[in-house]
Amino acid sequence: MSSNWAFTKKPFWIFSHVFVLSSAVLFVVLGLWQFDRLEERKEFNLGVLSAQNEETIQISGSDLNEQLPEWASVEIAAKTIESDFIRVVNRTRNGVVGEHVVALVEVDQTRVFLNRGFVPRQAQIGGLPDEFFAVGRVRRSVDKGFFDVADAGDPDIAPRLNVSALSTRVEGEDSDQIPAELAASLGIESSQIAPVWIQLATIENSTPGLPTPLGLPEISEGSHFSYAIQWLVFSALTPLFYVLILRRRSSKNSDPTPT
Repeated sequence: MSSNWAFTKKPFWIFSHVFVLSSAVLFVVLGLWQFDRLEERKEFNLGVLSAQNEETIQISGSDLNEQLPEWASVEIAAKTIESDFIRVVNRTRNGVVGEHVVALVEVDQTRVFLNRGFVPRQAQIGGLPDEFFAVGRVRRSVDKGFFDVADAGDPDIAPRLNVSALSTRVEGEDSDQIPAELAASLGIESSQIAPVWIQLATIENSTPGLPTPLGLPEISEGSHFSYAIQWLVFSALTPLFYVLILRRRSSKNSDPTPT
């Protein structure tokens, strides 16, 4: 019996070849992507560990800029503008569904969003003192991921703590405020919104209760390495099994060998 491979030139099988080859390439890309994610996670962990070893620094409003390293521990003297400015929804803590309570405070003419911590969904909480000293962690604005929901601009809730998106809500409430550029040209003090936000750790003379401070993230490399290996294994096995299928099909289409 001799194998007959003529069927592999038919349109259906040509499409099948392209599909299998494309799948194998895709699996390789996904594996490399997981390795990239692993490196990003390692860099993230190093940043958190480095911040843990640094001392808390006292900062003014002008220091609240993107030059501050993320997770740096800072002490601020703040004035409360709104203690429950917005809720970041669809958060979880220890299996409980809830929200992050975000306050709007002012530090030396600079407004900054202060994530007070986690509360169960729609929980009622107390306010902040009019003026207070607090210690927290500097955080970067959270951007929308590819699969994340868009921010609809709701005045009460938000899907993430994105400074730019929340700033539009502040500007909407303060529509009569002099624009920053005009105020600067006239020599008038105008509150700016910091490009970073602060994750609250402690407030001076505060008592334990809601909201619950978030704390530092878990130091872990996750499952990125195992996922990467899985995708690379799939990329190797897919064409291998496909070749075996083709060989079996060719044997079924074989012509009897003349004796």
